[in-house]
Amino acid sequence: MATQNIILALGAALLLATLLTSFMNPFFRLKRKDAEADVTDDDDHGKSWPCVSIVITASNNLDDLRSTLPHLLHQDYPAPYEVIVVLDELDKELDDYLTQLDHQERLYRTFIPPSSRYLSRKKLSVTVGVKAAKHDWILLTESTCRPNSNQWLRSMARNCQPSCQLVMGYGHYEEDANPFYRFEQLQDTCYLLHEIRLGNPYYTRIPNLMFRKKQFIEGDGYKGSLEFTSGIYEFIVNKYGQGGNVATALSPASVLTIHTPTEKEWRAQQLLYHHARRHLARGWHHRMLLYMDHLLLHTYLLLLTGSLACAVITLSQPGLRFHAIALLALAILTLVLTLALRCHAARQAILYFNEPIELWRIPLYDLRLFWHKLLTAIRYALKDKTYFTTHKL
Repeated sequence: MATQNIILALGAALLLATLLTSFMNPFFRLKRKDAEADVTDDDDHGKSWPCVSIVITASNNLDDLRSTLPHLLHQDYPAPYEVIVVLDELDKELDDYLTQLDHQERLYRTFIPPSSRYLSRKKLSVTVGVKAAKHDWILLTESTCRPNSNQWLRSMARNCQPSCQLVMGYGHYEEDANPFYRFEQLQDTCYLLHEIRLGNPYYTRIPNLMFRKKQFIEGDGYKGSLEFTSGIYEFIVNKYGQGGNVATALSPASVLTIHTPTEKEWRAQQLLYHHARRHLARGWHHRMLLYMDHLLLHTYLLLLTGSLACAVITLSQPGLRFHAIALLALAILTLVLTLALRCHAARQAILYFNEPIELWRIPLYDLRLFWHKLLTAIRYALKDKTYFTTHKL
């Protein structure tokens, strides 16, 4: 009798866990209205387009800048815009290249000093670029990112409404990128969109971001995080994104192609973000939701393993064979159902964001992501914390 009760309890718990883990995942929370929240071409008629300053940070990235800059200078945009390249004043090679482009009326350059103690050079570059901008709307990106069309600026700027302070765009890696990098970024974006819909924008790591110069200057820019080497985009969204003042630009024309990082660079980016998030506001909701999703998934897997083991053990016991077969069948059914529902939800996000990730990878990456984050947390705990700050002795 006791064994029968255990089998019944396992079956009930397995069913409940199946339902919870199938629907408690970031891909399922991605609503069509979230993904299609950006303004479309149909809304362009009679629109007053804002003037825009594109700020691009470039440091010893001549090859990348050569590839990216022509795309920025030849955007099909109905209002005035400028492109400001921020570079190190000692970067003679990059300066010489920009000198050759002096005939480009939209192109400007400004410099940061060769040394800056107790100050992130990347954040200094952004601050200098913003202050040099003529226009209120800033579109911030990097030399390692390339627009996919000449409609990129138009697609981003059409979301600049009077009540809007930030416009966040998407970007995907080049074709040779590790599919797991794509999966991690896609899932991250789904969490982000969910938080924006709830009026709780947390951060972005994608270098495709518009914000207002006035708000940035009045808010003292990166004040409070200047010493951290990471968080270029995270801190802007976290500090200046409030309530409903954040828009998203997710149409294909607004997407950037991001240079594929090496494995070493990608791991370094993960560590830097892990440090930055400790200093972001409103992080508890993001982390609790993330932890809950992983907890439910692994709870289901433990129950599934326990149910299969219990079914196999009790198959040979008289009087329990029927219960064992029923539990075994239920375990297999819930596994198929869980895989089908989670893969279907992921497929919707993959199709919308045009990420070339095979469906068979989804269950494997779901599990791998948890252990990747745990390993990153361990690496962070063991890392010398001066690695994350400009205050080095």
